[in-house]
Formats: sequence, structure tokens, C-alpha cells
Amino acid sequence: MIATKEMFEPHSSEQLPASKKLFVEVYGPRCGNCVNQENTMKDPEIQALLQNAVVVKINGDENSALRQKLKVTGYPTTDILSPGQNKPTRHRGAMTKEELLTELR
Repeated sequence: MIATKEMFEPHSSEQLPASKKLFVEVYGPRCGNCVNQENTMKDPEIQALLQNAVVVKINGDENSALRQKLKVTGYPTTDILSPGQNKPTRHRGAMTKEELLTELR
């Protein structure tokens, strides 16, 4: 999914499926920790759990206005919003396999 600034407005017409988590990762193309997290996310167990999530990846260097709106100060920054939550859980830095599994279950 391509992220746009408008998707993060309160009046957005984009609707998430009620049963899916929202996984938003803001990354930098030359970020070593982002590469580490990307490699961890290729794990088959994590890939299976991501089938129950809407995954949005945002290149923070190319989308500075959106990065600022989301108050991202470093890469990677991952926000995970579970159904029924009003505020996402924020992770700064590369998430480990265990952290990803915990958040995605």
C-alpha cells in the first residue's frame, strides 16, 4: 500500500478492515537498522502473521511532510495499531523477531 498524507487525516475515506492490525513502518533507504528489520520480517512465521495486517511502508526521506506529521525522528519507526485501539504502539529502531511476533499475534 502506498501511503499518502491524506490517509492519516481524521476524515480519511480509507477504511481499515475491522479485524486487521495496521502495521506502519517509516524507513530510510540507507538505514542499516531498517535493512535488519526488513530481513527479520522475511521470516515465514512473521510473514504468516502479516497476512492478518495492513502493511504500510513509508520512505521517510521521500515523504518528509508525512514523516513530520507522524512525528518520526529516527529510522525505522514502526507503529502498530490493533483493532479497537485508539493509539498505536510505537517502536523506535529495528524490532527483533520476538518483538514482531508479540505485536502481530
